[in-house]
Amino acid sequence: MAFGNMLLPLCVTMLAFFASRIERTAGQAMPGQRPYPGQYNPGQYNPGAPPGMRYCSPGEFYYPGTQMCCMGEVRPIISPPQFAQCCENEVIDNRTEKCCMGHERAHAWQGCCGPDAFDLHNNEACCNNRQLYEPHQEMCCGGVVYHSYSHLCCNNRAIPAWGAPGTMQCCAGTAVYNPQTQSCCPGAGGSMTVKQGSSCSPTPARPPVATRPVAARPAP
Repeated sequence: MAFGNMLLPLCVTMLAFFASRIERTAGQAMPGQRPYPGQYNPGQYNPGAPPGMRYCSPGEFYYPGTQMCCMGEVRPIISPPQFAQCCENEVIDNRTEKCCMGHERAHAWQGCCGPDAFDLHNNEACCNNRQLYEPHQEMCCGGVVYHSYSHLCCNNRAIPAWGAPGTMQCCAGTAVYNPQTQSCCPGAGGSMTVKQGSSCSPTPARPPVATRPVAARPAP
């Protein structure tokens, strides 16, 4: 009887140990298998999900195929599961929607500009996938947005060009000029330079005007 009393606590301790081991490995991926959404990586503690469900976050479990775990929140899947995708804490259908850098949801009539969605029919464009601008009064030059009334884009470089819109032109990508009053002319060392006037030819020097000597009048 005394031996039995000693054996019972030992059995309880062993059962608790193995139960803890099973609980800790319940949500781990098998060797060579990638963890599915919401699944714990090997070595992490998994509190254990109910049968047929997967762990999402503390107190949150989901059914694969009908639900997804997006940023620790359980969301329903409306589209076929193969087209479902998390976009922050929402589920989208990637056949008709996009997720802008995992941040903002973009519908079919929208585009992505970095992490932001914008309306493709709202007179907006995206500069270098970073900044939105209005093409009718702005321009994207060298990945930076400038006002088209104050700058001209020459060889991917924005150059100040104050003047009436449409009157200024690029001169070899290094300067701007007004063709009505200036010329873009070859300079020293193969460079280009802006000169005043409508021609690059040098203005010929005028010959001196011949004058007749004036004879002195005799004194009265």
